[in-house]
Formats: sequence, structure tokens, C-alpha cells
Amino acid sequence: MVVLFHLGLPIKGAHLAVDFFFMLSGFVMARTYEERLRTGAMGSGAFLIKRYKRLWGWMALGTSIGFVALYLQYGLSSELLIAYALMVSMLPALNVPSAPYFLNIPLWSIIYELVANIAHALGLARMNTRALGAFALMCFVGLCWTAFTLGFPWGGLAEYHWVSLFKVGASYSMGILIWRLWGDTPPIKVPFAFSLAALPLYCLATYFWHPPIAPLIFVAVVAPLMMFGGMGAMITKQS
Repeated sequence: MVVLFHLGLPIKGAHLAVDFFFMLSGFVMARTYEERLRTGAMGSGAFLIKRYKRLWGWMALGTSIGFVALYLQYGLSSELLIAYALMVSMLPALNVPSAPYFLNIPLWSIIYELVANIAHALGLARMNTRALGAFALMCFVGLCWTAFTLGFPWGGLAEYHWVSLFKVGASYSMGILIWRLWGDTPPIKVPFAFSLAALPLYCLATYFWHPPIAPLIFVAVVAPLMMFGGMGAMITKQS
């Protein structure tokens, strides 16, 4: 859905796959690393280096493809070289404030994923579940406010960096909460087929009905149900 969206197809709602990605990431990071971060078995620095190395390769490749495309179209410039140096390091192109991700637009979500990882390592891992729930609620309230004032922007907007913080803060912390509350056992049984079909069906439905509250319902209800469907899936090896 995201690839088709970035290819220019008018798929309303495909950007919500990123919100689901943040939620899934919060769950996986909590499941894999949170206990070690909380007890000190893994330092914050080691965790963040591991995450950076894990995410860097594909982002560097995408940014390099964007650099070559723009070089062939417009030629070389100092602005392009500086932007490439920043973005290939997984930083926004601060020298182009109006379009800080212009060489690789999906990079914005990976940068904010790293921001969430930093917050997780430095604070969220040691926050008790009640306080984490309050933090998730605060971020979701901010997300609601942006939905009704800005129309739930897809994120990565140069003039609204705080919008992306609400997006990643709400979904990522919800993912951590799902792991803490239920571990690998979902509280309700959701068919795995639902997890696969939910986003395409949501995008289809938005062609007929798309109130401002619809993306919020996806983040607060549909995405957690997709998580539950994945958590309850059983993969068996057949000979």
C-alpha cells in the first residue's frame, strides 16, 4: 500500500501504514530489548547503535538513488551535496528547510522511528505502565487535535515537525503497552486474515466515507486489532 501510494496512486489512507509500523515497532522493541534496557544489561548507547546500523543500509540506498536522479536532472550543486551528506547519515536536509526529505521522502518515518528508539532507551523503558499509558494518551490527544485542525497530515511536513512527534509518540507507546499488558497472547482472538486485509479495506472504505475521525479510529482500534491478529498467528512447519 505504501509503495503504491509513493508511486502516485490516489490511495487514501495508505499513509496510515506508517502509524501501524510505529505501533509494531514499539511492540517489537519492547519485546526484544526493554527488559535489558530496564536492568542495564544493554546500555542505551549500544541499543541505539544497533538500531542505527539496522536501519541505515536501505535508507542510504534510497537516498543515493534520489541523489543520482536529481543529479541527472538538475546537475551538481552545493545544496544537493550538503543535503545528500545529511540524509545519507539519516538526518533531515536542514539546508533545505522547505523539503528536508526531498531525496528520500520515506526517510522521515525512519528518522522519527530513531527518535522513538532514543525516547525508549532513555526514558520509556524505565517508565511504569501507568505513566506510559498517560504518555500514550497525551500523544493521542495531540494527534486528535492535529486531525481536526490539519486534517491528519501524513507526517514529515517541514513546518509541522511536532505533528510527526504526536504520530510516532502515540503509536509507538501503544505498541509498548500492548507488549507489557498482554505479551505474546492477545486479549481477544482476531483472525490473521484481518491483519492482512484491514488496511486495504480501510483505504477502499475511505473512497465512500472519510470523516476526520476515521484515521483516529484506525490508530486507536483497527491497528491494535491488526496487532492482535499477528500475535495470535501460529506458524507450523509441515514436512
